[in-house]
Amino acid sequence: MLHQTDGLSLQSPIRPLSVLVFYLLLTHSCRGQLQLIGPPQPIVALVGDDIILPCHLKPEMDVTAEPLEWKRSDLIPELVHVMRAGRSLENVKNPSYRGRTSLFADELKRGNISLKLSNVQVSDQGTYRCDIPLWNRQSSLQLVVVPGAVASAVITLSGMDRVRGGVLLDCASRGWYPQPEVLWLDGEGNLLSAGPTETVRGPDHLYTVSSRVTVEKRHSNSFTCRVQQRTTNQTRETHITVPDDFFTVQSSSVPIITGLAVSLAVCILLILFLLFVVWRWRPTTIKNKRSSSDEAPEGQKEIRFKTNGTEDQCVTADGEREQLMTDGPEPVQLVQDNGQKKSRHLQRREEEQQRREEELQRREEEQQRREEAEKEVQTLKEELETKKNEWQMKLHEETTKREEAERQVETLKELNSKVHATTCEEQEHHSHQEDSSSANHSSASGSLLVIGVDQQGKYIHLTNTSNEEQQLGGWRLEMQVNRKNISFTFEKSFSVKSGDTVTVSCMMCPSPDLWWKDFKPFSPADRLKFTLINITGEIRHELRSLTE
Repeated sequence: MLHQTDGLSLQSPIRPLSVLVFYLLLTHSCRGQLQLIGPPQPIVALVGDDIILPCHLKPEMDVTAEPLEWKRSDLIPELVHVMRAGRSLENVKNPSYRGRTSLFADELKRGNISLKLSNVQVSDQGTYRCDIPLWNRQSSLQLVVVPGAVASAVITLSGMDRVRGGVLLDCASRGWYPQPEVLWLDGEGNLLSAGPTETVRGPDHLYTVSSRVTVEKRHSNSFTCRVQQRTTNQTRETHITVPDDFFTVQSSSVPIITGLAVSLAVCILLILFLLFVVWRWRPTTIKNKRSSSDEAPEGQKEIRFKTNGTEDQCVTADGEREQLMTDGPEPVQLVQDNGQKKSRHLQRREEEQQRREEELQRREEEQQRREEAEKEVQTLKEELETKKNEWQMKLHEETTKREEAERQVETLKELNSKVHATTCEEQEHHSHQEDSSSANHSSASGSLLVIGVDQQGKYIHLTNTSNEEQQLGGWRLEMQVNRKNISFTFEKSFSVKSGDTVTVSCMMCPSPDLWWKDFKPFSPADRLKFTLINITGEIRHELRSLTE
């Protein structure tokens, strides 16, 4: 019994220890599989909105007692929100986020550490990282801040479509997010068929879109370019009216060019036909010349034959008389037969001669017709040349008109560019005047503490122009350089006597009254803003200029 009791007393502390070890191993293995999940796409927000930056654990676990942090690596300090043991620490956060960030306490039990960011500002844009330091788990996301207003759409005349007789219009707009769509409308509100929209995304994640359309002459010649974003419910429209002259020049030149082409085709066919006729007549002419040269010796033979025939007749007649005188009636009959044969032979000769004369006459008529045809061909050639010269003159006139119209288009484009540049300059001048007037007003309405900076951007001067000593203990001097804020807090016992000036400078600058750790020299091109804030948070002085 005693041995058994001792065995139980030895095993009792081992069981809880084994359970604890098993629990720690299980927890470690579960943490090894944990993941912080963020959104795959950038978060888009408008200036002034309240948004949520998602981040949660997978699988779900209670992180209420764990250290939680949200950071931005491009800030100094980089902490956006810090939570320790379920409590938010405001004093360690970046000053620009104080009072604007929070976590959902009820959701921490389910591993949801999403950050709520209130009153979004343009400077809030950047890459955020949610972090559980003890577990070495992190997740990043991108925040894109869209200004409240985007640039208006701008329509320009880019040229003419010579094939369709239309006018090319370009439309462009910038500063959009997410990507918008571009629509073209006519004067009655009907959609026009346009080319594909060209999209360019800048380094600030904002889109610039442009579209081109070819428009033809309509009842009103009024056209509208509409750029719209359905997600943010933003729309920009621009209207343009194209004069009738641009369409008239193009539409009149099309039938003229068509008529010229048809006329040239007809003239070419006519010339080919005349060449074919001449080619067919030429062999016949050569053949007739050859036959004429062959007939000349035959005519000479006929003349010689006729002469010889007359002599033979004379000889024959003498012989016949002598034979009649000697022979009697039978020779007379023979003479008559010979005379008939000779008559028939002479008749055939005369018929052949008549046919030859008719053939010669026919050839002369054909030659005359050929000469007339050649004259007509020459006349047609002259008329064709005259018409060709007339069409060339008309074509030159139309070319001159088109060039004049193109020069007018270029002039209008230059005028549009000048008007656009003038408008931008006026807007910038107006914005500069507003900034100057607001800066002067702030300086005039502030207290008797005056802020000044030197030309080299190394020192900040704080002057007490009042008749009394000014206590600055706990006051803050904030400086914004190109929308990046840094803050300097005066010690509790610090004060400035009447008429004295205190110099605040960076760590590398010699002989200042106060050293500012985060202060860095700035250049004249930087956009600066200095603000002096008292203990109650009231702005006592504000400076936006670069010179004292």
